[in-house]
Amino acid sequence: FGPTKPLEKRIGDNLKLLEEEGFYQIEDSNCQSNSGLETINQFYIHNWDGNGYQTNAVANETKLSSKRFLHSPAIKKVVNQLETIDNCTYDNTTKKETCEEKPQVISQSSNVVICKDDFQYSRTSVEAVALTTARYVDQTWQYYQSLSGSNKNLPQVELNIFPKVGEFYKDLPVEIFNFDEITVYTTDNLAFRPYPPEGNNKYIPTFYAFPTGSNTLLSDTKTFNAHLWESEFILSHEFGHFVLFEHSNINSHINMASAHVKKDIKEFRHGSQKLKNISLEQLGIKSSTSEIADRKVDFITHWGAINEGYADLFAYYGNKLTPGLLNGLECLQKTREVTSHDFFKIEHKKTFSLENYDKFVSTTASVPLKHCEAGVDLQAIHSFGAIIAYGVNLIFSNSQYAQDSSHIKLGELLLKWGNSIGELIKKEVVLDENLTDVTVLSMLKEAVKVASNNGEGKVLTQAQCDALENNMSHLWDNIKNNYTCELPAGLVVVTE
Repeated sequence: FGPTKPLEKRIGDNLKLLEEEGFYQIEDSNCQSNSGLETINQFYIHNWDGNGYQTNAVANETKLSSKRFLHSPAIKKVVNQLETIDNCTYDNTTKKETCEEKPQVISQSSNVVICKDDFQYSRTSVEAVALTTARYVDQTWQYYQSLSGSNKNLPQVELNIFPKVGEFYKDLPVEIFNFDEITVYTTDNLAFRPYPPEGNNKYIPTFYAFPTGSNTLLSDTKTFNAHLWESEFILSHEFGHFVLFEHSNINSHINMASAHVKKDIKEFRHGSQKLKNISLEQLGIKSSTSEIADRKVDFITHWGAINEGYADLFAYYGNKLTPGLLNGLECLQKTREVTSHDFFKIEHKKTFSLENYDKFVSTTASVPLKHCEAGVDLQAIHSFGAIIAYGVNLIFSNSQYAQDSSHIKLGELLLKWGNSIGELIKKEVVLDENLTDVTVLSMLKEAVKVASNNGEGKVLTQAQCDALENNMSHLWDNIKNNYTCELPAGLVVVTE
């Protein structure tokens, strides 16, 4: 879902300390080696709805079962106890990190089994988080299946609870970092990976619920409100990545792509920022004295930003256009609120202008910000994705197809856009194996096309034209000569 904490707070997060304090444990350990409940009648979920934290008893209408492991029609199985380590090195000359191609699996995943019906497990237990996240995935799957154009044979997903995903750095220059080695764990995040590294390069669509870090729980007690897995919006966001992966059919279309594009797509961890893409020296441990680095901008950069915008839209539509679901979650409120024109501060607007687009595609890397209050990093795919989500929502919600603002109709436009992105990739990969011309701009053109009258790419409503001109001027400048703007049928404008 993207970093939600200042970068330096994720350094050396003490997960062992939290485990010793009783966090992230299996509460019913005897159950895990036995048969669980074939029928679960009622269970409890832990929910953050933007207004407060609550524990709710819910009836099991989504057919969760746990005879051998927790599963449902949408979920193949729920697991935990995975631990992986990437061995990495730091080059003091280039100020960059390199890690091994494949992380080392320290411990394999184990199945999560539920043996107690109508039982309230403790908030951070494996069982409570497994049931909460499974419920959210099941509800999102039901929304997706209610849409015209959905894939009725959508693959089942896996849910991985509290994986310990670490990157181990050794031989670090002490004069820069004040230590010579460190293991950095992924915390305070959720993620989707189509090809999990522990899956031997097989297509196993997997959602990860990472632990909340010790710096959050032990240092930020005054500001801590909820764990990210307690937000249905965030789980729906991860499902949105899965939907775009499937509807774009990118798994098939990249067969003709270059080796590095294939590798990038398969290793891309949607919703989470990998440390190896950030300079360790810039993480706030010690002030950086190096020059600003160059930045690689290619297809995966554009694909990443579109993914984040698409997933935010899917989460918003899947939660019935409910506002404020991210309120109280640090750096996410407003910033990732689809209908908010502002980022965290009112002076930072979500505008798809030429100036903002040029910043996004610049090959000169921006210095990472230590906190969302410091500004907006437009090179971060989550930030630029928020601009995409805000603009595309205006295009969709002002369309003739979704003029009643139905979350179903809007979701169906989103599926059509995913299909159209896939057709664009399929066409372009024949011409260029690096997909150089598949950009945010070209993929946004497809969004406008599917939202045009009858999806023909010729006529827009006047409200769509106004939204494009006022909020997505760079896109509008590239397409306005291809469209005519009309008032919706039946609307009479009275003038004096």
